[in-house]
Amino acid sequence: MNRIASMQPNLVCICQTELENLITDMNRSVASLAILTLLKICNEDSVQKLLKQISHYLPDLGLNFKNETIQSTALL
Repeated sequence: MNRIASMQPNLVCICQTELENLITDMNRSVASLAILTLLKICNEDSVQKLLKQISHYLPDLGLNFKNETIQSTALL
């Protein structure tokens, strides 16, 4: 879904509610991918909310995730 969001964000928007629920998943990989996908499909108003939600995850996550988060935000 993350890859599809890059090419067809309107299609993935349908699943936005389900993706938002995955942000709190215990599996950090799932939560990270949900966040990255949401960053690709959300509008500018939602970015601040998403970044606040993931701010406590960032110290524990790898450099690749941080780079992809920055790239996804830049695409907006």
